[in-house]
Amino acid sequence: MKTKNACIISKFIYENDTRLQQQVSILEDNDFYIDVICQLDEKKSINLRNNVTIYGVSTPARKDTIIKYIFNTVKFSIPAFLKLQKLSLAKKYDIVIVHTLPEFLVFTTVIQKLFGAKIILDIRDTSVELFDSKWNNKKRKIFRKLVVLLANFSCYYADKIIVASPGFKEKLLERKIKENKITIIFNSADTKIFKFDNQRKFEKIDTDLKIIYHGSIAERFGIDVAIKAMKYIVDVIPNTKLNIYGFYDTEYKLVLKKLILKLGLEKNVILNGRESLESIYTKIKEADLGIVPYIDDFFMQLAFSTKLFEYVASGIPVVTSRLRPAESIFSDESLFFVKARNPKELADKIIFVCNNPEIRKLQVQNAYKDYMKISSEIMNKRFLNIIEDIEH
Repeated sequence: MKTKNACIISKFIYENDTRLQQQVSILEDNDFYIDVICQLDEKKSINLRNNVTIYGVSTPARKDTIIKYIFNTVKFSIPAFLKLQKLSLAKKYDIVIVHTLPEFLVFTTVIQKLFGAKIILDIRDTSVELFDSKWNNKKRKIFRKLVVLLANFSCYYADKIIVASPGFKEKLLERKIKENKITIIFNSADTKIFKFDNQRKFEKIDTDLKIIYHGSIAERFGIDVAIKAMKYIVDVIPNTKLNIYGFYDTEYKLVLKKLILKLGLEKNVILNGRESLESIYTKIKEADLGIVPYIDDFFMQLAFSTKLFEYVASGIPVVTSRLRPAESIFSDESLFFVKARNPKELADKIIFVCNNPEIRKLQVQNAYKDYMKISSEIMNKRFLNIIEDIEH
């Protein structure tokens, strides 16, 4: 039997990334040998299992300005390309999967494509829309033209395209990318890790409320809104704590620290670092509810929240901004929706959730039923269908 080899290139950190881990697991279950080229806290290689090796070619770095983002991208792209070529000397890859951002990382595979490898571009975020959200103005107009050109060319170059939301697919279709190349695969929670908690008790909470947020922490994720909401919550529910876990934009973290001090919430809001997925699941089980306080800019109206899926899959109630992606999957009988950028409404809804345990329990059950329509099992089958299709 011929050995099957696959490589995944991703500018993410393996231990924190459910999409990356699930793809590796699916390939492994289907007799592939897999190399992963990604970011790690140290530049090193890890033999994860007999047929899975992780190669860290760069370490996480700041990317909150366009210059820092470009530098960080180059710092990853060049060693990723060189590592791929070195690994290719020892084995021939059948499939190479490249995760965005940015799309042009896919061109690290040009030699492998010439020798017959099939290339999958996994668009977890779209660089054009993210650029418009974060950096687009008249001075950077020429940058945007380049971003659009590279993004489109990357899509034409790839054999197959995966997108993480229907909104991203719509944007690709607007840019004349062929629909038959595109498959939607949501960032669903890995139910091998995030297991529904059938033992959770639902009682009225009038003190020591435990709230969790985890994931990326930048302005568009609305953490400052959540901190402002805490000022109202602690007046009604004493000793409430909001634990935040993740990877911070450095400048935004300074803003959050100043806000916490200004509001006198040093004992109530804790800015923690990154945790592995397994550790985050433990933190979720300890929490009373999860929050997704995203702002309502046009990019966040396209992107799905992975943490939202992880909270729902774990069986805790979720208070979230009312955005189109969440509403396309979950009903008002599943999630506790609030208007984005409104700290008072967020606080009032959290207090309502605490005061109504029966409603809380029913919402959790309904949310899980909604989630099962796009569960990791279903998404993993879609991914496997792409792999099988591209092999033949």
